[in-house]
Amino acid sequence: MQKTLKTLEESCNYYKNLYNTSPIGYVSLDSNGLIREINQTGAKLLGVEQNKLTNTSFLDFVTAETSDIFLNHLKQCEHSIEQVISEIIISAKGHHRTTLQLISIKNKDENGCTIYRTAIVNTSGGLQQSISGRDKPFVDYENATTEALAKENKRLREELSGHLRAEEDLRKLSRAIEQSPCTVVITNAKGIIEYVNPKFTQLTGYAPEEVVGKNPNILKPDNILAEEFDHLWKTITSGKEWQGKFRNKKKNGDLYWEYAYISPVKNQSDSITHFIAVKEDITERLKAEEELSKFSRAIEQSPVITIITNSRGIIEYVNPRFTESSGYTAKEVIGKNPRVLKPENISSEEFAELWKTLLSGKELNGEFCCKKKNGEMYWENVYLSPIRNHEGKITHFIIVKEDITERKLMEEERIRHIKELEDLMSFSTIINEEDVQEEALFKHLVSALQKNFAPDIAAAIMLDKEKNMLYLPVIDPVMHAGELIHKEAILDPSLCKVMNTGKKSIVNDITTESPCECIVTHGKRGGYVCFPIIIGNKTAGMVLMMKKEFSTWKNKKTQRLMSNYTETAALALHKLELLEIAKHTNVMDEFQGIYNKRYFTELLTKQLAVAKRRDENLSLLILGPDNHKATTETYGSNNAGNLLLQQIAGVLSDSVSNSDIIARYDKAEFAIIMPATFATRALVKADGIRQRVEYTGFHDPASGNQVNITISIGISSFPEHASEVEPLVTLANKAFYKAKNDGGNRVEAIVTSR
Repeated sequence: MQKTLKTLEESCNYYKNLYNTSPIGYVSLDSNGLIREINQTGAKLLGVEQNKLTNTSFLDFVTAETSDIFLNHLKQCEHSIEQVISEIIISAKGHHRTTLQLISIKNKDENGCTIYRTAIVNTSGGLQQSISGRDKPFVDYENATTEALAKENKRLREELSGHLRAEEDLRKLSRAIEQSPCTVVITNAKGIIEYVNPKFTQLTGYAPEEVVGKNPNILKPDNILAEEFDHLWKTITSGKEWQGKFRNKKKNGDLYWEYAYISPVKNQSDSITHFIAVKEDITERLKAEEELSKFSRAIEQSPVITIITNSRGIIEYVNPRFTESSGYTAKEVIGKNPRVLKPENISSEEFAELWKTLLSGKELNGEFCCKKKNGEMYWENVYLSPIRNHEGKITHFIIVKEDITERKLMEEERIRHIKELEDLMSFSTIINEEDVQEEALFKHLVSALQKNFAPDIAAAIMLDKEKNMLYLPVIDPVMHAGELIHKEAILDPSLCKVMNTGKKSIVNDITTESPCECIVTHGKRGGYVCFPIIIGNKTAGMVLMMKKEFSTWKNKKTQRLMSNYTETAALALHKLELLEIAKHTNVMDEFQGIYNKRYFTELLTKQLAVAKRRDENLSLLILGPDNHKATTETYGSNNAGNLLLQQIAGVLSDSVSNSDIIARYDKAEFAIIMPATFATRALVKADGIRQRVEYTGFHDPASGNQVNITISIGISSFPEHASEVEPLVTLANKAFYKAKNDGGNRVEAIVTSR
């Protein structure tokens, strides 16, 4: 019996050690969030001694900002039969704030009350000793009558010898009962106590004289049903043995559990004369069994996978969660090496090194990709930890694994989404740079589409508003436009459904669905997608992508991302249009079609900077009609006068090279910036301009006749005359007025000493 109790105690200590040394915190919470039980790891996470946490509120450790998450976690546990996972932040005593993942599953405790078995992760058999050996009859040795003396002497010697042996047996039995580690109670046939051994007194606190002559009911607790004792009494009075456990009460009122064997004692006539009860105090054993049961249930019902191996790595135990997650039954893996579960993302050599590290006594943690029995891949967060005996020797390993497939997929999705956003932002930044023009924008767009969606063909198709026809600024790979869009559709955009409706068109299989009339599908397979480019609420073009694979474009997220790229490009194109309009409005003279005076200064500043950087010359001409006063008196400062100046501007434009820049300088004066032109060359060009104006007949807005106009021109040059904008303009203007004052129709350059 002691051996059995010791074995039970060792087993209990094993599971208790297993439960407490687990690298995962385990806690059992009731529906109000009170801690009913917690292991050492869990207590360490909370920063409080394990024995001080029972019946305390877990919410006390949860930070204010995540308290609602914890309360919602309890509510979800109440209404779910599946595991519930949440993430909270705790502020443990003596610790910094710690993020914990709670993995809970609803269960019942030994009293049938709802309890939530929870793993907290830092994100950092019946005793049945047969004692009832054969009842030894209380032998009644009676003297026999004498017959023949010799015969009688022999018989008496034999009987005396037997009597002595019986007395010795009785003494042995008495000593055994007196010294028994079990409680022994003997009653008469009516159940009145006649004898109790010392162990009874030691256990109950009652002295023999306090119970002898009494009914054993003095040990019965008040809350024990009488029916239970009635059943016991009926069993033993019928001559049968009764065995079972019941709870008794000590003299001091403490309750304790006993396992009892109660047997009737019969005389030679088979009549019951006594009852003997051999009882074992199983209070501690039941506590140990309950502890063992709790630890076992905690692991069995754990929402995380638990595997136990021996010191050689051979699997001895897997909990039900393992089977649910991997598809392997316990029978299929127990007795096997964990190599059968080798992660897919590490090599055999790395796996061997992993076990080598573990065998050295170190704990390990990592994320591994594993394969289920059905071939499906899943991700696990794995904790591996050695279990040591009281001598510090490794006897087992515990492997606690959490299925993180869903979390991993979410992380991958989040990373992919972030990458997509970064790519989209990068694309937006590039196409919105100041120097990016329309052609470059389309190239960037098609390049981005190829990078993100890998189509076999990608093209930008735009509407030429003036010609009312389609053109393809970019096709990748390069091909003739007619290989992608029917010629009829190019010449008549109304044949294109997307151009007509302004709505996207998706065809997943061109062999079974009706493609748009504009798309060339002959000799092609797979599907295509067209997204409209909307600028100013009008369809300005579209993006076309084709791929040989079927149903490539069904994914809604892919469609949204395509739409984002198309819309971003449309916004950039609209911006270019607006900038062009604004630029024309801000820098061009309304009547003469040349740059205005405000923009002239900016242009001269930029061109002078370029000349300095390139170490080149630059000349500035300021010119105007010689008879401006007469012209004003004749035509006034109205449209007629502006029409005359407009004609002069036209002659100037025809008289200069492409690199020269003409601008309005004053009311009736013009400026011409001549990059890379030294002073002598500028004088020659200026005189050519003067002559061309002189010999041009200008239309008289008043009479309708032709009139002749002469002009004067003043010149200054960099670096000969000045090196900054203001003096360069001043000298050219001064030379202009000198030419006018000297009779007009001439070119002047004022030479200054610098």
